[in-house]
Amino acid sequence: MKATSWQVMAGLLLAAGLAGCSTVHTSASASASTTPASGSASVSTAPSTTASITPSLTPKPTHSPADQTAVTAARKIIAALGGIAGTTALVRHDVSATCKTAVQVEAWEFCWDETKLLTRVQNDAASTPVGTAGNLGEAAVDNRGRAILTSLGVKFGDMSQLFLDNGRWTTYWQRIIDGVPVLNGGTRLILGDYGAFVSYEALPLPPAPKPAKVQTLAQATAAFNAHAAQPAPKIILAKLAWWRPSDSADSSLPLRLCWVIYFAGINDPAVAGQMILDAGTGELLDSAAVM
Repeated sequence: MKATSWQVMAGLLLAAGLAGCSTVHTSASASASTTPASGSASVSTAPSTTASITPSLTPKPTHSPADQTAVTAARKIIAALGGIAGTTALVRHDVSATCKTAVQVEAWEFCWDETKLLTRVQNDAASTPVGTAGNLGEAAVDNRGRAILTSLGVKFGDMSQLFLDNGRWTTYWQRIIDGVPVLNGGTRLILGDYGAFVSYEALPLPPAPKPAKVQTLAQATAAFNAHAAQPAPKIILAKLAWWRPSDSADSSLPLRLCWVIYFAGINDPAVAGQMILDAGTGELLDSAAVM
């Protein structure tokens, strides 16, 4: 059966309508699929944008610059003494009158006073031998002590006393202040097995200001003759030194610059005497027999 012209036209119009519906449906699908994608991108980029404007949080320094300087000094001392500096360091302040800054690095403890003087070093990891430190001998203890005090940056004079106790050498050394030794020590150093470092301590000895004018040796000798029993004994040795009464209960009493004069005994030359005179005035401060 032949199709009439109007049937052909109707078929063409129907085909065109179906094509239009398909196009609209496709367009709607595309729109629906791209809109969430656009919204999703917006949501996912928001945190990134916020992070970019937030200041980065960097770790704050563990110590202040001054404290870090003390920690660095402590680590250098540990290395110089043959120890191993750990990674953990603790800093405290105003622990005592002689410990204004305290640093602890693992088993090592350090103290500095308000003048930045190193007043204490303790190695708690040092072993406690029994009797073996005696293998060193006094000459080796003297050499080892000098090497350690040099590593600590301490100004010192001669070793004034040493004794062996429970496998450890305890030694006392003259401290040097302004080029003048401190009478009767001022620095204590303890050594362990084979000279291993155990502890160092600078005893509290605040010096008084030097007198405006220090007497000469001739003036000190004249003052000695005036104070000594007559006839005046023979002078063996005279030297300038910082001095404080050893029996003073006041540890804050300042040192005084003095002339220390050793003289031969009048009745027994084997027994010498010691006279201490103020270096500025010649005043007699102390006099005693010494062996």
